[in-house]
Amino acid sequence: EAPRPQPGQRSIPLPLHRVWVTYALLAAVGVVFLAQLVVAPFEGDVDPIINWGAKVNDLIVAGQLWRLVTPIFIHASLTHFLFNAYALFVFGRTIEATYGALRLLVLFFFAGLGGTVASLWLNASPSVGASGAIFGLFAAEAVLLWRNRRLLGKVANRQLQELLILAGVNLFIALVPGSRIDLSGHIGGTLAGALMAFWIGPIWQVGPIQQVGPIQPVGPSEVVFGQLEARDTQPFSLLRALGVAVLYGGLLVIAGAYIALAWLQPNALPGILG
Repeated sequence: EAPRPQPGQRSIPLPLHRVWVTYALLAAVGVVFLAQLVVAPFEGDVDPIINWGAKVNDLIVAGQLWRLVTPIFIHASLTHFLFNAYALFVFGRTIEATYGALRLLVLFFFAGLGGTVASLWLNASPSVGASGAIFGLFAAEAVLLWRNRRLLGKVANRQLQELLILAGVNLFIALVPGSRIDLSGHIGGTLAGALMAFWIGPIWQVGPIQQVGPIQPVGPSEVVFGQLEARDTQPFSLLRALGVAVLYGGLLVIAGAYIALAWLQPNALPGILG
């Protein structure tokens, strides 16, 4: 909820976007998990997450490159699924409202891929889950608050503190022995999300009201005091799109380097059968 303006302050609605892609991603993750539950009784002794496309280093090296992406939509248990679905519901809506639908998709898949690539290099065990992508959205919100802290004032500082506390709690849980959490995937997703957020994230600036465009203010307050508005000074342009392609290519190169080294020196990397 927007705080009430103090004397000498003005309340200006942010250029927020309507949320719909988050719900589509939630539906996709939910449908996949439901399918996992339905098919599970017929899969025999084989670990079902392997069949569904988990990140398995040996199989990726063998050419199953789709396993760099498919783990984002697979979950190992009901608790795992519910936790990630709730986190996506919370952070996805926030990021989509502030970044927009296209930038949310770019962030989600880049952070998910970043988490898988980090796990490929650092974790020999199979892994699944949308956690890397969600931690990327978590980082994107932190970047948004930090870059716009002057405009948002105390609200940004308070929310940044809450995000840091939440990150610390999740890190502690991941370090508990027996947690079976892919910490490397979380860290990779966080770093990838932060990097992409710095490249495509909105930077708001207050200026005179211009003609209303396709994005309508839908924030908690629709009232503008005075003739000012907040505008995104870093929209998703062609230059930003080219940079996105370069960043995605960089992650694929890092994954390719692992595969190449696995062929040349199989015993030197995690998860490679010598």
